[in-house]
Amino acid sequence: PIQTGESVQLRTGDENFADHWGFEVMACPPYWPREKGKVERAIGYIQRSFLEGREFRDLDALNAQLSVWLADVANVRRHGTLRDRPVDRFAADQTGMRPVAGRAACVAAEVTQRHVEEPGRSLPDPRSA
Repeated sequence: PIQTGESVQLRTGDENFADHWGFEVMACPPYWPREKGKVERAIGYIQRSFLEGREFRDLDALNAQLSVWLADVANVRRHGTLRDRPVDRFAADQTGMRPVAGRAACVAAEVTQRHVEEPGRSLPDPRSA
């Protein structure tokens, strides 16, 4: 496990994103799911319950399908650990959030196209080799 005070190297994009939005990155050790808690579990849930078996022609199509899935499935189900529906907890969670109105978006990711050889497997971008 990463010890308190131990130095962690962040990628430039991650560091810029954190600086832009004003939060501190708390590094967790790789392959140590107990430290990452619900974040790791949520990624698997999205992959299995939303992404698997769907196709998207572009980012707008993905976002459109995701909005419907969030409203109709993910945010109205009773969360196993919290025992509440995410839609019912949002107002309370919102009190701890900072406003972002008037702030420009932070472009921290580059959108690239990938060649898909077979379902679920993509090849690395040849320009990054």
